[in-house]
Amino acid sequence: MYMLPFEDNGMREKLQIDWSVDDVIPLGYDSRRYARFVLSGGGYVVLCNLDNIWFDALRPALKMNLRDVNIRGIGLMGKTQLKNGDRLIIPSPKGYLMHAKVVRCAPDPLFPNLYRSGLVWSKRPPVRVFLQWEPFVLPPQLPDFHEQVSILESLSN
Repeated sequence: MYMLPFEDNGMREKLQIDWSVDDVIPLGYDSRRYARFVLSGGGYVVLCNLDNIWFDALRPALKMNLRDVNIRGIGLMGKTQLKNGDRLIIPSPKGYLMHAKVVRCAPDPLFPNLYRSGLVWSKRPPVRVFLQWEPFVLPPQLPDFHEQVSILESLSN
């Protein structure tokens, strides 16, 4: 009889573990606890607005390429160098506006005129909004995407 390591022949007891949101969702988008989902076709273009100063309403919208998404944040690339702490309003694929905060911004190694930015959501995205990115996720990453959707569903209950 072949036994897997850590197998206890069916006498396993389920442990109830209470996870805090900070344990389930990493604090910074730099963290790689959960996979980032690179969007097909190199992402899509979004018009973002800065959201931290009164005069930001008068500034033109920033044209950014949304490259990847995660339950904790998103990755953008564009010509604008953002500062850590900047807040942006970013539309989902169907137009739901979400707020995010810049946690890092660095020049792209391949395109020196562009900057890659990592942002974290100000609030956890609703499940129905997170599912709007499903058609853009590459097929090999769909199982991991659905795992993150189930994490969001468990946190909303």
